[in-house]
Amino acid sequence: MRRDVETDDQAEAMVAADSHQAIAARIHRMVTAGRGMVLAVREFTYTGRPAVLYAGLRLDSEHYGGGLAVSDHGDQLSFSARLTNGGMRIDDVRWFGYSVRTFQHSGNESEEQAWQRFRAKRAEGDRSERRHNMTHVEFVGGLPGWKWQTTDRITITDWNDDGVASEWVLGFEPGEGSW
Repeated sequence: MRRDVETDDQAEAMVAADSHQAIAARIHRMVTAGRGMVLAVREFTYTGRPAVLYAGLRLDSEHYGGGLAVSDHGDQLSFSARLTNGGMRIDDVRWFGYSVRTFQHSGNESEEQAWQRFRAKRAEGDRSERRHNMTHVEFVGGLPGWKWQTTDRITITDWNDDGVASEWVLGFEPGEGSW
């Protein structure tokens, strides 16, 4: 599907030094729209365990920074949104976002370089064949001026140093409005 994050309703991107700002801007627009959210988290996808669902979430705008943190310090890029269901327990707060290293020879210096690494490796398999240290983001919806749809979502899949993937899918409650 690989379409432009800034212009296409359905788009995907690899987080890299040259794509971080556009990805962060679209996630920011989507999580700050005031819609309720549902987060599905599948950690260590190779285990085949089902996703854990967290419903009734909203951006924790009362938290430091309005619940959002965007960082571009040296070779570390990150975006995080603090989501809450309004409760006061530690389990009532969820983190949604990414953190990627972009140092020289990391493979994340440019999005094109990250896509080449993505296509060259597999999601699962022998350790030497698996994807490592990369983050893939997929969007449906979230373009400025577009009407909200029930299918709007953001999917972040992150492969760690060991080639183990975790996946976060953020869906949005139905409603009337536009991005």
